[in-house]
Amino acid sequence: MIQSDNRNQWFAFVAQTLSASPLYSALFERLQDDPVLLALFGLVEANQPPHVTFFSVVNYLLFKEPEHPLAQYYPYLTAHPRPAAEAYPVFHAFCLEHMDQLRTLLPVTRLQTNEVTRAANLVPAFASVFQQEQEAGRSFVLVEMGSSAGLNLNWLQYGYHYTAKDNTAPPMDWGNDAAAVHIACEVNGKLPALPARSEIPSIISCLGIDLAPLSLYNKDDILQLRSCIWPEENYRYKLLDAAIAFGRAVPMPMVVHRGDALELLPIIINTLPAHTALCTWHTFALAQGPLHVREGIERILAEASKTHPVYDISIETDPAQEKYRDPQLKVNSYKKGELVTSSVLAECSIHGNYMKWLATSSSSS
Repeated sequence: MIQSDNRNQWFAFVAQTLSASPLYSALFERLQDDPVLLALFGLVEANQPPHVTFFSVVNYLLFKEPEHPLAQYYPYLTAHPRPAAEAYPVFHAFCLEHMDQLRTLLPVTRLQTNEVTRAANLVPAFASVFQQEQEAGRSFVLVEMGSSAGLNLNWLQYGYHYTAKDNTAPPMDWGNDAAAVHIACEVNGKLPALPARSEIPSIISCLGIDLAPLSLYNKDDILQLRSCIWPEENYRYKLLDAAIAFGRAVPMPMVVHRGDALELLPIIINTLPAHTALCTWHTFALAQGPLHVREGIERILAEASKTHPVYDISIETDPAQEKYRDPQLKVNSYKKGELVTSSVLAECSIHGNYMKWLATSSSSS
């Protein structure tokens, strides 16, 4: 279960969550013996992953000073980065220079990673949900909780390329082949057949909820989005830029409602048309919050299922588990006021570029 203060549990995940970044891994190894900087971790909001939040805030400040010597160690800021193993003294000095800003930003910063690559993990889950309502012919209302800038609300308009690990099956393309946002995902195991776009049910609306949504038209908000990306992963920067450009250009602007899901979700549910199914989803959002929020949302969804079929798709990491486990792609189904099935479809990488297909399921008690 998710605890009220996850800071200690998040630290157990450091090695795995930072493994894709040699620079972050090298910095954190030295930082653990630096009481001055380590004390800053205590300023991070209790349910936020402190290590990722801390490095993201430093990124945010460094973006504003690209000529600082520390930038020479960040691959996204220089074509020829200096060795990560040599970065810590300069990193330490940068943090000391910006101590006042760090003390101001760390307590109020929430991770706003709007990782569009995760949409490749979500597509087969949406397909599974749509299939369950195919015979009834219901329309859908889709709601993302923790939408950040809302980039994943456009998931149906992106293009996807799935490749099999070890080339055990031919590649599979899905979605909009001509899309400027084209997402690649490696799959371990056989991914189920995805529906043709013409077979997707009518989607009445696809909207988001976020406590502090970011704007695609605000330079500082865009800087916050970019600061959440690992320094070495240039493909993620390019994909983010493409998704932002697409989001600005779509004829129908994305709608992300500012506020608490516990308050806004019931309002949305009360406006659902008859013969409509509700599908909510969230990725690395509800685990970064208090337990009562997760439990409250589960109660709201169960209550809504008395009048509408309700599905909840999630990709979350539970920091309270004893050992690190890859985030699970999960679908919960609610009907007649109860959770009736809980299906684990896959294990995913934290940034969505890999998934191990499992498709196991179990009925709820």
